[in-house]
Amino acid sequence: ASGLANSGVFHWTVPSKPALDAYVRAIARDTSGNARVDQSDAPFEVKNGVLAVGAGGEMQLALLPPTPNPAVGRLRLSFTLPTAASVKLIVLDVTGREVATVVDAWQQAGRHEIVWDRRSGRMGAAPGVYFARLQVGHDERVRKFILAQ
Repeated sequence: ASGLANSGVFHWTVPSKPALDAYVRAIARDTSGNARVDQSDAPFEVKNGVLAVGAGGEMQLALLPPTPNPAVGRLRLSFTLPTAASVKLIVLDVTGREVATVVDAWQQAGRHEIVWDRRSGRMGAAPGVYFARLQVGHDERVRKFILAQ
């Protein structure tokens, strides 16, 4: 939607097509062209045009889409944890080689957001296709992203 007054509310129709791993992203722009982005904290399901967050609405383990994508410098990596756990978040190149360890520590339950600068580390990360891999115990989530010039 565009050209709407900022009422703080936007009503949208839930798609009727089922989705097991859906997210909502909102981009708000002002008249000067400034933009802010927000997105779902965790995936949700769409079943017959109805949203389902999970049994009782509890938070689920999720690795959100990296933003911005493609990225030029810094990349925001966000994930959610239903319970406190030991977390490892790494960046891999297309050959599966580890490029960077972003997080390797115990984390509390909730949403976490890390800003990764591709130029950090010994060699930095060249432009190309990469994968963020979140490991929590035996569970794993992977997201693809692009680093541009």
